[in-house]
Amino acid sequence: MNYGQPMIVMGCIILLIALYVFIVRWVLRINDIIFYLDKINEKLARMEQSKEPPQE
Repeated sequence: MNYGQPMIVMGCIILLIALYVFIVRWVLRINDIIFYLDKINEKLARMEQSKEPPQE
């Protein structure tokens, strides 16, 4: 019986799980960045609306 093949399969499975976890964390980090950029955009829009026109 060949004992090397199950180890290779287990190694590939562990590698794929690690890659999946890395990709999920990366996507969630980008999602957080987009969330904060959206909040900054909303705040800037409110500041622009509340700004009074210049007095001449």
